[in-house]
Amino acid sequence: MVVHRAFAITTFHTSRGNRAVEAAEEWKKLGICAIGWSKVPNLCRCRSKEEVLDKLRKYGYSSYGAEDVWKFISVMNEGDLVFAYSRKNTIAYVGTVNGPCEFNTNNIIGDPKGDFRYAYQRKVSWWDEPHHFDRRDLPSYFANQFGKKGITVAEIDTGSKGIDGLINILKVCAISGSKFPGINEDLVKAGLLKYLHHSLDTLEKGLKIKSAEVAIGKKRKPRPDFIAEDANGQTVLIECKGIADESAVSQIEGYRREYGKRCRLLLVAFRITETCKSAAKKANVELVECDLSFHKI
Repeated sequence: MVVHRAFAITTFHTSRGNRAVEAAEEWKKLGICAIGWSKVPNLCRCRSKEEVLDKLRKYGYSSYGAEDVWKFISVMNEGDLVFAYSRKNTIAYVGTVNGPCEFNTNNIIGDPKGDFRYAYQRKVSWWDEPHHFDRRDLPSYFANQFGKKGITVAEIDTGSKGIDGLINILKVCAISGSKFPGINEDLVKAGLLKYLHHSLDTLEKGLKIKSAEVAIGKKRKPRPDFIAEDANGQTVLIECKGIADESAVSQIEGYRREYGKRCRLLLVAFRITETCKSAAKKANVELVECDLSFHKI
């Protein structure tokens, strides 16, 4: 019985001039995933990690990439799950590996004169859904395995869930579009704050601001974004987020200790992860998700 694995491959690098070069969309179009080290010939033929290491050193590369290359050319196999991991916590695409390692300089990704120069490639059947989602949509056990600094190819430990369990979690938890490249958490939050400052009763009829925290990221002491009063005269502590995960629940729970147990806690966000929903239910935190309209969930 073949036991399939899961891998996350970083889709970007910083070029000369400090410009971010992002390959995920081209990978999707071409039906491939890829890595660099393209000046080194015949890496696909290496039979051990030590042989990879020797070749990298011979062509002037540091040894740190040997593990990444070995995973890509040898550990990874057809049928394995692959994640195209982009910038800012974004999983751009998920797919299934469809072929062996190949050296290809004849497309835009492998072109030695192009922006990418990722000539070592594998064919991938990329899924239509989910795409461009925040890694924090997934349970923390999985989410924390993405985005490790200095690692291009990371094997995802599926634990007791196995590959089928991970696929089921993706179907339930991953929200397409929850994290498009370029969306800035502070900008999204600033937009919510600006809107709610004048329209707080959009969240709930009769809700009125008692005080508001204006500065983002510059608070002398952690405070809720809004301290409000509902129609019954009860204090409501409101925190706004671009993407709300379980840490947002912990944050707003901390305010309850300062302002009293009788306060209602309301978390407002552009996207709310499944782990956040679970934590909020246990902590009695009310959630409101905003995507041009507001829906209490």
